[in-house]
Amino acid sequence: MWISELMTRLALTLAALAATSVVVAEPVAPIPASTALPTKLQYKSAISTYHPYTDQQVQSWREANDLVGRIGGWRAYAKEKLETEQAKPAPEASPHPERHGGPKQ
Repeated sequence: MWISELMTRLALTLAALAATSVVVAEPVAPIPASTALPTKLQYKSAISTYHPYTDQQVQSWREANDLVGRIGGWRAYAKEKLETEQAKPAPEASPHPERHGGPKQ
């Protein structure tokens, strides 16, 4: 009894596989050359605006040191960095403080 059921299921499975292979094997009609494409494709290279490195003009180290001194030295650069950081708006508080960045327990 169970052998006849097994044979029936096997026959149905093989018939289904044969039917799908017929559907898959049907050729697709080619698109006529006169059919217009929906959009015009455009391409712009990512490196089309690349400018190779060029050396800066060499200047006297004394002039460079004097310039840094007139600007205010390293403290002027540190102050500039601090001012740009303070000008940024503070990040909003997270609605989920227990996640990612919340206090460790």
